[in-house]
Amino acid sequence: MVRIIGTNLSEVINSGIAADLLFGRAGNDTLNGYLGNDTLWGEDGNDWLYGSLGDDWLYGGLGDDWLYGGGGNDSLYGGAGNNVLYGDNGHDRLFGETGNDTFRGGNDNDSLFGNDGNDYLMGEPGNDSISGENGDDRLLGHEGDDIVLGGYGNDHASGGDGNDTITGGRGNDTLYGDLGNDSLGGDEGADSLFGGAGNDTIWSMVDDLLNGGDGDDLLYTTGGNTTLQGGAGTDVLSVTTGVNFLYGELGNDRLSSRNADSILHGGYGNDALDAYGGNCTLIGAEGDDELLAVGMRTLLDGGNGNDRLWSRNILSSSSETLIGGAGNDWLNAGYGNSLLSGGSGKDTLSAGGGRCLVSGGSDDDQLSGGSGNSTLNGDDGNDYFGGYSGRGSGSATMNGGAGNDTMASFAASDWLSGDDGNDWVSGGARNDTLFGGNGNDRVEGGAGTDRLHGGAGSDMFEFYEVSESTVGAGRDIIVDFNSQDDEISLFWLREDSAPRFSWSGETASAYGVWAVAQGSNTLLRLDHDGDAVADFEVLLLNTRTSDITQDCLKL
Repeated sequence: MVRIIGTNLSEVINSGIAADLLFGRAGNDTLNGYLGNDTLWGEDGNDWLYGSLGDDWLYGGLGDDWLYGGGGNDSLYGGAGNNVLYGDNGHDRLFGETGNDTFRGGNDNDSLFGNDGNDYLMGEPGNDSISGENGDDRLLGHEGDDIVLGGYGNDHASGGDGNDTITGGRGNDTLYGDLGNDSLGGDEGADSLFGGAGNDTIWSMVDDLLNGGDGDDLLYTTGGNTTLQGGAGTDVLSVTTGVNFLYGELGNDRLSSRNADSILHGGYGNDALDAYGGNCTLIGAEGDDELLAVGMRTLLDGGNGNDRLWSRNILSSSSETLIGGAGNDWLNAGYGNSLLSGGSGKDTLSAGGGRCLVSGGSDDDQLSGGSGNSTLNGDDGNDYFGGYSGRGSGSATMNGGAGNDTMASFAASDWLSGDDGNDWVSGGARNDTLFGGNGNDRVEGGAGTDRLHGGAGSDMFEFYEVSESTVGAGRDIIVDFNSQDDEISLFWLREDSAPRFSWSGETASAYGVWAVAQGSNTLLRLDHDGDAVADFEVLLLNTRTSDITQDCLKL
């Protein structure tokens, strides 16, 4: 080994072919390592150090130095000052110190450490490890599968080509995955993370912006107030706690929120959105989307497309709004106080366990009541209504709106109105109030003591079981019977083996139907078993016995 020590002047010092030790001392020196595994010390002054061939060790010392590793696996230490470090070929290690340094790893797999100062670090070709450490640094992986760590400070990092792992560290960082399947982590601080092209994984801890870019990406955060943007591709976006905004954007995406107050927007594509806990807004936007929410206060909007919306709130104090939007949608409410709106399209809407207001919108919709108290509005179109058929005390108010509607009550005491159109209105097991409305309607009371209103038009009042309107307190009431336009059908009360019923005026007869005056009203009676004693009767308000003829009866 040759040991060469310079003076305090600015000098050029060259090594030989052995492993030499060169000291520049004071002055702006140029040290050339050439062959062998050399050690070069610039010391004081603004020095130029060339390792050349061999595995060299270069230390700039004081001043603004330029260090070039050359061939071999070199170690470069910038020292104090604003230095330039270039590893070139080989697996090199580059270390900054104080000052704002510039690093270039060169070819092969290099390790770059910025240390203090606002540094610029570029790995170049190879699978490099780059750490900014202290200061506001700019880090670029370039080609290869790189590991990039910002460290302390507000850093700007780019992975470049390859499958890179990039972590911001502390501070408010901006990270770009660029090409490849990258992993980006925000760590502490308010960070902005952009995956770029490729299938990326992006995570954060606090108040960050996450953008997946092109590719099938995974974005998630564990706290803070974060905005997640999936970009193009089939993306998965997930948040836990905090106040968050999730945008699926292009592609068929999956968006999830847990114990957070979040807004989820599917964007284009057939998306799946779900939220558990918190007060959340879910918007499907374009495409055929599925939305599920379990929370205290939730808003679900399917947007365009054929969407499926569920709210599974289990507390009666919760509230939920479900909007189908355009398309043939399916809406199902939970146990809270609910508002359901189908919008345009042929929708299916189901009320839940709380107080519900359900509107079908335009087109032909299906609406059903729940175990709570529901108001169902069909609006336009030929709609189908069903009351609640399970256990519970829920009752429904049904308004058919325009169109020829079909309405059926089941287990509860309901209020049904066909409104405009030629409607079929049917009561259930309890005491219902039925309105045919305008048009030529069919009105059936069903079991229970019912009040039947035909409304304007030529209406048919239908009975299918003798038990539907029994003699005395169990009878049904027809409020507005018009013998000139309306008809009462008793045909289906006859047993198959029994004689056909016949009209007997105001006199009781076996298997007969007759009218009995009761003040200003009329009792229409029927004998079902052939003993000339009434088994069935219905009360017609403000109707005289003389108004009833065989022509207004279907026997």
